Amino acid sequence: TVSFYDKVAMRNLTKLRSLHRQDLLIYRRAHQERRNRFIHYMMVPAECLSFQLFLRLVAGKGINVTSSVLFSVLSVLVAANPLPGIASFLFHFISCVATNYIAKTYTFKESIITGSLCWTIAWIVQVGIGHYLFEKNSPNVANMTEVSYLAMCTSVLIAWSS
Repeated sequence: TVSFYDKVAMRNLTKLRSLHRQDLLIYRRAHQERRNRFIHYMMVPAECLSFQLFLRLVAGKGINVTSSVLFSVLSVLVAANPLPGIASFLFHFISCVATNYIAKTYTFKESIITGSLCWTIAWIVQVGIGHYLFEKNSPNVANMTEVSYLAMCTSVLIAWSS
């Protein structure tokens, strides 16, 4: 027999997968032009890497590892196709190692500058070139009512699944 807790876990996993499918549809609607999709395929991981670097610098190694594990597990759990889920899982593992290396090797100031440049370039390329030049639309984050928190945690998976 299935325990009460297993039923609750399965119900919540079903809800997460449904929300992920909805997020993926919203993402695909806003990213129909192939050059914009390619830009996001490359820049969303750069944006995520810089976010994880900021977490590592501000909150410490523990939160960086925790966020990497959370993003990785969510990616594998909600992925309809296992290949992007596994790729996203590996990306988050590698980014955790990379951000720890950057934080140990460089000064705080150098690390902040590196993360800021990475994040700024990723956003300029995604929004300025991808959305405004190629797609001729606003990014999904301009309408936060459509973007779920799950989508923010699984952004690499979403970009690589479309």
